[in-house]
Amino acid sequence: MTERRDGHPFCDGFEAFNKMDSSIKEEFYQTLLMNANLWITVLSPTGCIEIWNKAAEDITGYTASEVQGSNEIWKQLYPDPDYRKEVTARINAALKERESFTNFETTIITKSGDRRIISWNARFVADKNGWVIGYVTMARDITEKMVIQNQFRTLLLNANAWVAFIDQKAQVRIWNKTAEAISGYSAEEVEGSNAIWKQLYPDADYRAEVTGRIQEMLKTKNTLDRFQSKILAKNGETKIISWNTQELVDITGKSEGFIIIGLDVTENMKLFTRFRNLLMHANVWISFIDPKASIQIWNPAAEAISGYSAEEVEGSNTIWKELYPDPDYRAEVTSLIKKTLEQEKGLDKFESVIKTKDGEKKIISWSTKALKDNEGQLEGFIIIGLDVTDQRQMQNDIIGFIGETAMRLKNPVEVIRNNIFDLTSRIKSDEIDQEDLLLHLTIQMKDADQVIENLRALNTAISGAFEHLPEALVKFLEE
Repeated sequence: MTERRDGHPFCDGFEAFNKMDSSIKEEFYQTLLMNANLWITVLSPTGCIEIWNKAAEDITGYTASEVQGSNEIWKQLYPDPDYRKEVTARINAALKERESFTNFETTIITKSGDRRIISWNARFVADKNGWVIGYVTMARDITEKMVIQNQFRTLLLNANAWVAFIDQKAQVRIWNKTAEAISGYSAEEVEGSNAIWKQLYPDADYRAEVTGRIQEMLKTKNTLDRFQSKILAKNGETKIISWNTQELVDITGKSEGFIIIGLDVTENMKLFTRFRNLLMHANVWISFIDPKASIQIWNPAAEAISGYSAEEVEGSNTIWKELYPDPDYRAEVTSLIKKTLEQEKGLDKFESVIKTKDGEKKIISWSTKALKDNEGQLEGFIIIGLDVTDQRQMQNDIIGFIGETAMRLKNPVEVIRNNIFDLTSRIKSDEIDQEDLLLHLTIQMKDADQVIENLRALNTAISGAFEHLPEALVKFLEE
């Protein structure tokens, strides 16, 4: 092993290669060219084929023996004279200016009649005096790739969501039909520049805010998920768009740009706003919790009943510890809530006792309803709470009043019963005359009428205090 001038050793293989006979080297290169998996062609300065490798044969169907030493192959590959003229004009221009061309795509017709899309790369080869001695072209068959791209593009163009593709400079490369329909701007007006953002966001400050997010996305390669912004459509209408993005990278991992998907949620947001306004002005406790029991909406009635403001509550689930400070009782209540969340079922008139911010205890009757998105995924629960504290207290008071009244009615009824029993005994022993009997019965009837009147008054007093009276009590009062 020898050393280079900088002191580093030459690789033995490289030194051995340098010492190879020129004929061996030529054979080595020839083998490399002929067996490469790329179509490689070497052209003379006049465009005649000098080398036509195996990949060229496989792709075109023409063998090297049919092609080499002539430039007639181009007529076979491009049989349409107008198209051939267009392609050769481009090639001749490059040859004249000594330019190389990269990723120049053409469609060829193979020997079997198939159409293949070829991506060409070419450069000239000059001698030590600068004279062009030939051209080396490398070609890739990208037919299948282009078919897939075209299918993908067709899907994008006909998707029922706004789909766009932007490059690293935020220039629009794809603008589908739904994007045209929502924005009012055609693909022809939009593709190839980034000027559309000024039309969609005419207010400079708001545009700076939105594009700042987009630039941050491009810089950090983060994606956006349901990022909402307001655009101004071409007809002057303001629309709310929910954006989602996904970065596209090539096989080397280099970013090619971003797919942007936009959903027009204008009508949904209008409905949501109306719905939220209804919630905010309802005279019952209404809140919305996500699947993790975090509060997303806490209306004014919830604030008034609990004493906790929306600002203190929304965005977390810690409020439950405040409302149920006793750990055992909280565990009992939250266990039922968690079970409900897991089963995606609702509660109906489930009552619990909460402790308000000022320390007062209140009885709340809860009802819940699960909300799901269009795909059936659980978004959370609407919770409705009724403060039934006063109602329950009144019911307890009424029940106490009923008990006391029953005790007060018991004595008169027993007196009437005893008097009637006494009269029965006197009748049996013939100790009372008819006139005296009628007098005593009249007195007992008046006492009974008074008892009935008292029961009716009791019925009137309590019937409005209970939403549902116990069945036995209803039956008793109605008899």
